[in-house]
Amino acid sequence: MRQFEIPDIQAASSPALLQRGCVHVIGLEPLRDRAGPRWEKMRSAVYARLEMILRQRLGPTDFFLPLDDVTYLVTMPGTESEDAQIACLRVTYDLYVSYLGQCEMDSICLDRK
Repeated sequence: MRQFEIPDIQAASSPALLQRGCVHVIGLEPLRDRAGPRWEKMRSAVYARLEMILRQRLGPTDFFLPLDDVTYLVTMPGTESEDAQIACLRVTYDLYVSYLGQCEMDSICLDRK
């Protein structure tokens, strides 16, 4: 996984963007936990799938980057707070369903920053 520098993260989560509510963190912990020992073999495919979904759904001014093995930062500066949250929720839901076959809403790990 590509490592990003602190300036990348700071730019994607600037105080102005945080205040607008367009910065979210997608957590993959529930997917990793359900996968158990298979996670090590499938995580690269999970990252690729998540990034493909994000590229398809996000606009030209939107930005995402992996923070660690189980979290992605998503910034949508041209999108209202509620719409950004819905978009990230849909991305996460689609990813979980593609690997687990189903997704309970309470298992989604999504935080607005």
